[in-house]
Amino acid sequence: MRHFISIFLLALSFAGCSHAPTSARDAALQVWRSPDSSLQQRADAVMKLFPAGTSKADVERVLARKGMWTHYHGPSIDAINNRELPDHDYWRLVYEFRGGGVSLEFEPATAFGDRFVSAVPFHTLKNLLLTNSP
Repeated sequence: MRHFISIFLLALSFAGCSHAPTSARDAALQVWRSPDSSLQQRADAVMKLFPAGTSKADVERVLARKGMWTHYHGPSIDAINNRELPDHDYWRLVYEFRGGGVSLEFEPATAFGDRFVSAVPFHTLKNLLLTNSP
């Protein structure tokens, strides 16, 4: 009976630790997936998960295919020196969360770049109801 109890307690201790992260990668994945993580924490987790140069296929496979590609293009202006700059044209893989999201940059910057560069958080604007009442 003592052996059974010892084996049971040993098995229980292993089972109880299964949710704890076993590596820095596991810890970063937990932060990415946690509904309680801030946008900055999620962006930091992505930077820990993927070294620069990781393929976009690997990034999407690990983070899930719930991100969307966004395209930014148009004229660029240097407002300080009042001069035109070359037009910008780049794609970002964006994952949305409550209050904003995390934008992933890939190189080359155009045509769905295929090598990971960085991740940055962004916040969405809030709509405020304005009234004329005091």
